[in-house]
Amino acid sequence: MSVYSNSLWKKKSEMYIRGMRKRLRLALIIVCILTLAGIRVFSPEDTRICDGTTLVKHGNPTANGSGFFCSWWKIHSFLPIQILSMKISTDFIDNGLMPSDYTCDGEGRFPTLKIEDIPINTKSLALVIEDPDAPAWVRDHLLLANIPLTEDPYVIISQDTFDIAIFGQNSRGELARWAPCPPSETHRYVFKLYALSSMLEISSWFSKERLVELMWGKINAQSQIVGLYKRH
Repeated sequence: MSVYSNSLWKKKSEMYIRGMRKRLRLALIIVCILTLAGIRVFSPEDTRICDGTTLVKHGNPTANGSGFFCSWWKIHSFLPIQILSMKISTDFIDNGLMPSDYTCDGEGRFPTLKIEDIPINTKSLALVIEDPDAPAWVRDHLLLANIPLTEDPYVIISQDTFDIAIFGQNSRGELARWAPCPPSETHRYVFKLYALSSMLEISSWFSKERLVELMWGKINAQSQIVGLYKRH
């Protein structure tokens, strides 16, 4: 091999190595950005949850955002397993007025929910009840995890379920259901139900942020029903 050929081969090798180093640095930068984006999306100080096609900031439902994990969630939502939606029925219609018996103007009872069309690979249910119309931020009225399934093709969630599920901490710092008691105007009370592929390793007093973290990648289906209430 001539000296010229040797030199040319060496030069090409050096250029190839420099190109590989540049690509590796670029890949590392992209990984770091995506990791930081994920931390930003799900950090306790600024918890954002993908809700439908938007990323909703917990505590401020009007604050939309963006991030890698939410983009993945949106893509994942096109899969058949995510299209499945359970049916929730109770004694008030979706976006209809709730009976006062379920509020602070009555006995404050929990409405009986009948859950149908649960995916066959579901191992547990989780329930979150929120008031997005509360002053200043979203109020959590109830957090329940590890709601067990039964041998029936449906599940009944009632006051009795509180004895067999795991309670999270509501916005009052209680392990209980906070009965609707809006100060003024009509408020929406959103019952968000999640069918999960496993029981969660979770303890009492968990926060909604912790629940969202543990549910990640385990949601087979989800559904919701909204009850309205205004004090007379």
